[in-house]
Amino acid sequence: MALIPINRPDGAVITCDTEKRSLVYNRCVVSFTKAEWKIFYCLFERNPGVVSRKELLEVLWGEDKIATGSTNTRTIDVHVGVIKKKLSKIKGFRIDTIYGAGYRLLLTKRV
Repeated sequence: MALIPINRPDGAVITCDTEKRSLVYNRCVVSFTKAEWKIFYCLFERNPGVVSRKELLEVLWGEDKIATGSTNTRTIDVHVGVIKKKLSKIKGFRIDTIYGAGYRLLLTKRV
């Protein structure tokens, strides 16, 4: 099991379980689908950098499918919306939409 501790600015620790594709804080567990996890983990690894929709599409489906033009960036928007909703259960994360650039994941204090 690959457990990664994520330290929030307020000192709390959220456990990231890469095998189960989940985040755990206290007794609250947030689970992700494979696609959601790929997007979340890509944003997490690049934190606090911006990740473009095109990069996220490549993470999900690979460059070959992107090159054929058979994908839609709206798919990413929908997945990110679901991820934001799931992350609201444990707080400590914020995903910002950066107009014309993509998305950025930030660690925040729980409020």
